[in-house]
Amino acid sequence: MKQEDLIVTSPLSRELDVGNRHLVISVFRGAFEDDDWLFEVVDNNGCADISQEMYSSDQAALDAALRAIESRS
Repeated sequence: MKQEDLIVTSPLSRELDVGNRHLVISVFRGAFEDDDWLFEVVDNNGCADISQEMYSSDQAALDAALRAIESRS
C-alpha cells in the first residue's frame, strides 16, 4: 500500500451516548504530517456524518464534531 493511501486515526477518537443514540466519533487524516484532519460521526443506525471542512489539528476536528452533535441534539 502506498503511503498516500494510509489513514492515521487520532487517539482523540471516541464513543459516546447522547440521549438514546450511541455515537462513534472518528478523527483522522492522511499519512503525511502536513495533511489536515477530518471527522466522521456514525450513529447506532449506521448513519454517518463526515466533515465537509478540514482542520489543522485533531483537537479542532474533535471540537467541531462535538459542536455538530450538540447542534443536532
